[in-house]
Amino acid sequence: GFFAEGGTKPELQTRIVRNVALRTIMYLLGAYPGLETTVGNPTAPVTIILYSSFDCEGCTSFNNNLLPKIMSTYISTNRAKLVIRDFPTSTGSFEAAVLSHCVPAKFYLGIYGDLMNTEVGSNFNAVVDEVGGKYGVDRAAYEACTKDQVIIDGLVASQTEFEKLKWARIPAIIINGEEFTGDFYMEDIEELISEVSSAPHPG
Repeated sequence: GFFAEGGTKPELQTRIVRNVALRTIMYLLGAYPGLETTVGNPTAPVTIILYSSFDCEGCTSFNNNLLPKIMSTYISTNRAKLVIRDFPTSTGSFEAAVLSHCVPAKFYLGIYGDLMNTEVGSNFNAVVDEVGGKYGVDRAAYEACTKDQVIIDGLVASQTEFEKLKWARIPAIIINGEEFTGDFYMEDIEELISEVSSAPHPG
């Protein structure tokens, strides 16, 4: 499973800011304007930001092979928190991202993992029936989410913010401001976390 033996099940919090004026103020202050889901202790000393897409083979591999190790080693032990940000790269992955934000935050990791292992590019109604239905989201509920401008605007903002980074590949991670993209392994993540944890704090 995702969680270390004896560790705590991590807290999940999806930030969806519905006040347009507040979103504008956040953007002007430099706050991230897109949708993001924080997994783990919000006060953990290390922040791991993950950019991913539901139609990305590397992202599926990361989800199935590295994410469980990150969750058990760092998140459930309060050594780090994980922030998941969407970077949909196709119509199917955008639709899947919308579906992932249709569920209550406590189900987000479950539907995120299921969608990572589902073909989202062909018949999306079947995806809603199979994956959404597992979490209580039928076609009518999904259709309502597609009309939720806050979710749509948040996903578009996520795409825009990622494009500003000018990275060529996903999945991509930022660990306390240090960027890493491409092919990486648990050893790389452990090394990065070790480096940022031992770095002197400014001031």
